[in-house]
Amino acid sequence: MPPPKKLLKVKTGCVTCKIRKVKCDEGKPQCSRCTDTGRKCDGYRASTEITSRPKKLPDQASLLVVLSPIKNASALSSDLRDDEKLWLAYFSSRAGPELSGLIDRDFWSRMLPQLSLREAPVRYAILAFSTSHAASASAFPQKISIQYYCQAISSLQSRINNGCTDMEVPLACCLLFVCLECLQVDRTGMLNQLQNGLNILDSMQSHDQDGQFIAVFKQKLRQIFARLDGQSTLLGKPVPTSPNAFCPTASQEAFADLFEAQLSLDDISSRSLNFVRHTNDSTVPGDRWPTVSQSLAQSRLQEQLLVWRLRLEKTVSSGGDDRAAKLLQIQGIASFIYLGACFQPLEMRYDAYRSDFVALIAAAESVLSESLPTFTLDVGIILPLYLTAYKCRDPQLRRKAIDLLQSFRGREGMWDSFIHSRIARRIVEIEESGMLIARYGATCAAMEQPPSTFMETDNSAVLTQWPEEQFRVADVELHRGPGEASLAKLVITVPAPGVPVGTEWIRWEEELVVPDVARVIE
Repeated sequence: MPPPKKLLKVKTGCVTCKIRKVKCDEGKPQCSRCTDTGRKCDGYRASTEITSRPKKLPDQASLLVVLSPIKNASALSSDLRDDEKLWLAYFSSRAGPELSGLIDRDFWSRMLPQLSLREAPVRYAILAFSTSHAASASAFPQKISIQYYCQAISSLQSRINNGCTDMEVPLACCLLFVCLECLQVDRTGMLNQLQNGLNILDSMQSHDQDGQFIAVFKQKLRQIFARLDGQSTLLGKPVPTSPNAFCPTASQEAFADLFEAQLSLDDISSRSLNFVRHTNDSTVPGDRWPTVSQSLAQSRLQEQLLVWRLRLEKTVSSGGDDRAAKLLQIQGIASFIYLGACFQPLEMRYDAYRSDFVALIAAAESVLSESLPTFTLDVGIILPLYLTAYKCRDPQLRRKAIDLLQSFRGREGMWDSFIHSRIARRIVEIEESGMLIARYGATCAAMEQPPSTFMETDNSAVLTQWPEEQFRVADVELHRGPGEASLAKLVITVPAPGVPVGTEWIRWEEELVVPDVARVIE
């Protein structure tokens, strides 16, 4: 005969305190334990008895490894359905920590799920992302995600209709929608949601009555959106008319921690990206020689990156996560190269940064020696490795970068490591086949048509030579429709034959078909 079920008495107190498992002061109509910390007190219910054994969860539970901070799906509010408890726990233990990368997981794994327990729009947005995240690793239907997304929108609208003016909830939803658009490979949708969030930020004010939780939550949101805004210039988002390249002289002391180092790099990198984009947009192709003021601005930004690198080294030497520090180092090196090469008109300008590419590859090999999250929101390691594979013409270094990209099989925002490894490989094929065409006596006019694939042909000869300027790819544009993970169009630009290098270019389009490889979220 099976033993009788044990009964757990529900402690008295408001719903919010019982969910948080903290002692409630039972103040009426709202307890001060909630209001003093900026939380919404959800009131009181009559005490009842419940069994400790939860109902059987759906089959999707096999996708979930339940970890802290939401340790058990069944421990969540009884107002939630079993599947909602499952997906909230999934986000807290798996999808949220992945989004954060290696630094500052507190916002994604604790603060956002905590807010979702009392704010329905955030909860539905988390459920939409969690189900979509799981669908990318299994046959779980995407229509569930769409249903939750619609519920989030409807709940937000109801909130507005009821006169709620707190902006942290719609802003948190907007951030989760950005994540969803990235999962769906919808660049336009992602940029639109990002702009919506930036508009909300402009109108959001900090209030003295904000509790500590809400004040910190708003600060985290501002930091995340500022980082995404800076990175979005790489996706074609317009830059400020006169981007600011100046900031107060930074301390040369070690950072307090790696999160402070990340915030500092975010600021410098954002201003550097805006500076490069603004400079390129305001100059004629092939005529990028800087004005005196532009040279001074570039020098200041480069100096700030070098000081940042010195401070990071001091931080690591005094203790800290060496792997996370190396990831920041990779991003800092990539920003330094991208900024330093922005004015010179020829592709050979990147040759001077070989030692930086060597350091970048060494750090990347160290970071990838252990598994990384396979979907994060921020730029991490993919773009720096792609920059190396594309712009570093050392045959061995660029092949290492391609191998690392291909083995990673991860996604960072809108960037897919496998797809970018295929693009980089195609660039190498074009550049090195041009060398082979010249070597075997063909005329440069052969470059008027997309050249054949020669990457493996006469490999021993190619691996010791750097392609000459006339064979180097000047630009590659990637065009993908929403959800088109396996099909893309490349627009490739190379120097035109028969004219001085850097004066005219030819362009052609190619389809890039990516095999339907399993991008399993591990």
